[in-house]
Amino acid sequence: DISKLSSNIDIYVISVKDDAIKNIAFKMPKDCRNGVWVHTSGSVSMDVFRNIADNYGVLYPLQTFSRDVYVNVGDVPFFIEGNNDKSLEKIKEVALSVSPIVRCSDSDSRKRIHASAVFACNFVNHMWSIADEVLKDGDFSFDLLLPLLKETLAKVSKVSPFDAQTGPARRGDIDTITRHLALLDDDKKEIYKLLSRSIMKQYNISIDESNKL
Repeated sequence: DISKLSSNIDIYVISVKDDAIKNIAFKMPKDCRNGVWVHTSGSVSMDVFRNIADNYGVLYPLQTFSRDVYVNVGDVPFFIEGNNDKSLEKIKEVALSVSPIVRCSDSDSRKRIHASAVFACNFVNHMWSIADEVLKDGDFSFDLLLPLLKETLAKVSKVSPFDAQTGPARRGDIDTITRHLALLDDDKKEIYKLLSRSIMKQYNISIDESNKL
C-alpha cells in the first residue's frame, strides 16, 4: 500500500514498467518528497518526476533480470542521473554500494544505450526462441546450439561484431538462404529475409531482387 510508505526514507526506488512510473509517482504520499525518488528505466527521462518530487533521478542497471535467475549485480554497469547535486550524490552512493561500475549519463545517452541493449539482448533472445521452435519442429533440443552461442559471445569479446559476422547472408550464399526459407513459416520467413537483407546491405553484397529476398 503506497499510502503507508514511511516519510523517513533516504531513497525511493520505483521499479515498474516504463508507462507505469508516472502513475506510481502521483500515488506517492506528499510527505515522502524529502527523499530522493528514482526509477530504473533506460528509456524514460528523469523529468517524469518533475513537479511531483523535489529530489529525483535515475538508477539504471544495464542488465536483464528474470525471476529465479541469479545475477551477480557486482558485474552490472549502472547509469545514474540526478536533478541536483544532493540527488546525484545519494544515487551514486546507492549504486556504488552494489556495483563498482557506475557512470553518470543523461537521458539522451541512456536512451541510446537502452536501444542498443534491446538489439543485443531482447531481440537476440527472441531469435533464440525462434531457433528453439525450428529445432523442436525437427525433434531436436536447443542444447545443440549452446556451444555455438558460447563461442559467438566469446568471439565478440575479441573482435568487433562487424568482423565476427559469418553465415550465408555474409557470404551472399543465395542458394542456402533459399533452402532455409523453404523450411520456414510466414513470420519466421519474413524475419529471416529482413535480417539477411540487412546483413547483405551492411557488407555491400548485391541483392538480386528476382530472388525475392
